[in-house]
Amino acid sequence: VKNKSMELRVEKNFSEKIPKIIADPMQLQQVFLNLMFNAIEAMPLGGVLSITTKYNKESSDILISLKDTGKGMDETTLANIFNPFFTTKREGTGLGLSISRRLIEDHGGDISVQSVPDKGTEFNIVLKTENE
Repeated sequence: VKNKSMELRVEKNFSEKIPKIIADPMQLQQVFLNLMFNAIEAMPLGGVLSITTKYNKESSDILISLKDTGKGMDETTLANIFNPFFTTKREGTGLGLSISRRLIEDHGGDISVQSVPDKGTEFNIVLKTENE
C-alpha cells in the first residue's frame, strides 16, 4: 500500500459451520491474496473490503465473496480480466487473475466477477465441500 494516509476497513462475515474442502491450502492462499491485493490497489484513497463466506447445504457449495468499494472496471476490462497477460497496471504481468481462475477450476470450483465503474468490484468463488 503506497498511500500511508489511506483508510482501509476490512469487514468479515464468515459462516460458522462450514464443512471442510479438499484443497491445496497454498494454492487457495495464492488466489485469496491476489484478490485482496487487487482490491487494495483498486482503492488508493481507502475504502471497504468485505469478505463473506456462506455454505449452501443443498448443493454442498461454499461461496467466498470478496467485494471492494474501489474504482470498478469497465466492460472491456471485465471481458478480458481472466485472460493471460491482460493488465491495466503499469507494473502488472497480467497473470494473477488467469492463474487464480485456473487454480480455482483445478479445485473443481468456479470464479466470477461483477463490477460497476466508480462503485466497486465483487469476486465470487464457489468450491465444493467434502460432503458432496
